[in-house]
Amino acid sequence: MHRVFWIMILVLQAATTAHAHGLLMSARSEGAQIHGALYFTNGDLAAGETVILTNQDLTAELPVTVVTDERGEFRLDAVTGHRYQLAAYGDEGHNVVMEIVAGGNAKARLIDAELEQSDQGWLPPAWTVLGGILILSMIPAVLRRRKPPAS
Repeated sequence: MHRVFWIMILVLQAATTAHAHGLLMSARSEGAQIHGALYFTNGDLAAGETVILTNQDLTAELPVTVVTDERGEFRLDAVTGHRYQLAAYGDEGHNVVMEIVAGGNAKARLIDAELEQSDQGWLPPAWTVLGGILILSMIPAVLRRRKPPAS
């Protein structure tokens, strides 16, 4: 029984670790430029990822895209005083969305992820479903081990 407990703990830990590998962004505005860096939660640089800048004050203006350099950094031109949304969508469904006002020495703030996920409905994240299936698949093996051998 102790073995089953530790196997369940390891499965849950693996699922949590896989989920923790997300995408992060830091961004600042200096005058008419917005610059920042994109990286993963494990510290790896997110080089070659696309960052999308959308002007929230001029909705008719098309979004501007840029690809991060080898250090995961990006730089975009902006209009001082305008509110912008910065979004990056990486591989494996990782994404991050931030908001910033261009000008001065402003820092970007993270947009509440719960609002972004409200369109997903009742479905849990995939890692929880897979972890649950793995744990449930262990039940028949545990039950077979408990049965006394047939005479």
